[in-house]
Amino acid sequence: MARGGWANPPPVIVLFGDEDFLCQRELRKALAAAHATGRVVERVDGSDNSALNEAIEPMFGEQTLVVVSNPGKADPEILTDHLEAGDNTISVLLHQKGKIRKGSKLDKVVSSLKKQHRIEFSRPSQNHKVEDYAVKFVVLEAERLGVTISTDLAEALVRKVGTNLGVLHFELLKVSAYLSFNEGGSQVTAEALKATMVQMGATTLNPLSTALGRASTRLVLREMNTIRQNSSDPEGGLTLKVCAWLSRSATTWLHAAALEADGAGEAEAASRVSLHPYVYGRFVRPVAKRWGKARLTELVKKIAKAEASVKAGHVAPWIALECALAASCRSVSDRG
Repeated sequence: MARGGWANPPPVIVLFGDEDFLCQRELRKALAAAHATGRVVERVDGSDNSALNEAIEPMFGEQTLVVVSNPGKADPEILTDHLEAGDNTISVLLHQKGKIRKGSKLDKVVSSLKKQHRIEFSRPSQNHKVEDYAVKFVVLEAERLGVTISTDLAEALVRKVGTNLGVLHFELLKVSAYLSFNEGGSQVTAEALKATMVQMGATTLNPLSTALGRASTRLVLREMNTIRQNSSDPEGGLTLKVCAWLSRSATTWLHAAALEADGAGEAEAASRVSLHPYVYGRFVRPVAKRWGKARLTELVKKIAKAEASVKAGHVAPWIALECALAASCRSVSDRG
């Protein structure tokens, strides 16, 4: 992005690529900048040309960011005319999921944009380069989170959990929280990674996620008790680990609930949350429908608050987390 960045975007800009984690992060940056600078945000599906036409017509001179999904279905003349007018009072963000097909109508529009107004996040097309790409991400993402990790350890992490950037971000988020709580400095060590990946791994915490997904207060409290009894970690550190794990599950459920609310089909939603359609339909979608978008939003907030309570020195963070989870489950039960 050139000059003013998202605070002063051009008339037309495109965001595309098959690396959905980074595309979604960039989209959040664009939306945050729009809100911070007072731009109105409108969302339009590219297949609805009348709505697109209406969105880019400045009615009252309000600065607006128009986010266009499925831009490949939009009438290219509408986009070209807006680009040629050169007025960024209305800035059109074309959000294309995946790569842009060469020679397509969208490709012709995009080719007329300045290079700095074409933002692409794509994985390497050669399989042998994907691991190096993921390792580089780990090193840079660690810096973004305020910690450092050696290239050798980043390579080990990628070999352990794979090349999905969302999963790698989550692992770094856990270890950065662990280092912060234990005053372990800013250098990620093998011991710190093991503490957050092995001692509290999927085998231990999956039953808790399942119980929470079912919104069963009884099962959640039982699993919390089992985890506490079987762990030798101090209360604060254990609370951080559980919060990190549950935050990942709850965020996935919330994403699914938001997609459901937007009318996304099961196959599209599974792709958007980077899950196999069977896994999405069997384990994620039922939870999203049971809880609903509003209650999942509250759940994510409560887990974040419980995590913050540890860092703030709460005398009983584990109990605070138990109470938050129990209250959330009851809100779903009361909903019927």
